[in-house]
Amino acid sequence: MSLKIQTYNAKLFRMNKILIFLMFLFILAFYIFANFLVYRVIVSVFSVESVRLKIFVGSFIFLSAISFFVYEFTVSFLKIELLHYYSYLWMGFITLSFLFFLLIHILSLINIPYLKTVSTVLLAFVFILSIVSVINGLKFPEVKKIVLEYKDLPENLNGYKIVHLSDLHLGSIKRKNWTKHLVSIVNKLNPDLILMTGDLIDRGVQHMKEDFYTLKELKTKDGVFTVTGNHEFYSKYKLFVELTDKTGIKRVKNECVKIAPNLEIIGMDDPEVRQFFNEKITLEEIINNCSKDSFKIFLYHRPEYFDKTVKYGIKLQLSGHTHNGQIFPVNIIVSLVYKYPYGLYKKSDSYIYTTSGASTWGPPMRLFSKNEVVLITLKRKK
Repeated sequence: MSLKIQTYNAKLFRMNKILIFLMFLFILAFYIFANFLVYRVIVSVFSVESVRLKIFVGSFIFLSAISFFVYEFTVSFLKIELLHYYSYLWMGFITLSFLFFLLIHILSLINIPYLKTVSTVLLAFVFILSIVSVINGLKFPEVKKIVLEYKDLPENLNGYKIVHLSDLHLGSIKRKNWTKHLVSIVNKLNPDLILMTGDLIDRGVQHMKEDFYTLKELKTKDGVFTVTGNHEFYSKYKLFVELTDKTGIKRVKNECVKIAPNLEIIGMDDPEVRQFFNEKITLEEIINNCSKDSFKIFLYHRPEYFDKTVKYGIKLQLSGHTHNGQIFPVNIIVSLVYKYPYGLYKKSDSYIYTTSGASTWGPPMRLFSKNEVVLITLKRKK
């Protein structure tokens, strides 16, 4: 590798680290402000005058806010399940309720009549939404069935069944035997191929390796393949390699792999994971290693590149990452950030499917989104 390319990669790495740090600072600032806003609204709108009560409310909110950071700093050597669950629930509650607390604060500034009554109704509504979100988030994934028709689909792929899994986040909050139930759901679909698009693991998976090993029971004719997501980077990439090796899940690392006659998959690492390796590879370079006439499926954790993959004749892209926003108002933010945030999109004779994921990250909550397993059946258009 030339000195020029090495210098470029070093600069790119530093730039990525700076961007990640700035994003972290922004999220941290928002989180601090949101927690302070909750305290401010409770104390002012509900006329809390007792010093002891103010200290109690402030201490409760402060301890709840830092519970996530306490868990993150201790998870590598001590996993406290109750702390884990509570910290994520609080994070979800703060995210879901932020706009409501902000509205109450604005209403207090303009001094509307019956402020306390209005605020009580709004907060009751927030608690109901939070409960509904937790119930929805803890549900086992539903099967979403999709049929994709192609004019020039090779005859041997007519009726070919692919299960798309993404964002399992094993190591995060799961009910007992969650992975076992997921495997049961997938195996009943009798897929020819299982394709995973990253974030299989999360921090804490070292305490729950047996959950990951359950994936060894997945049954399919042509194998189980995966690419990396950003959480494979956050959760120790070497552990991810160890777990996939032991379960027989094949990693597709910046390469083109032949699966069956006339069928190839192209996989690219998530940008976060690529920081482990001093290399820069492009989609163009990977495609050059594919055969020209095969049906190609592109696996990439984030719903990006689709406009480019269409030009290269890739017939299907599978992605995840977005969780379809998971909870309000993140749903809205995700739809603004990504062009293909959730669901099926078609361009020319190519498709992209962005899944909401089989599970949740962080808060075990979903509002206006669902956990899903996607069954894709390829059909030759008559």
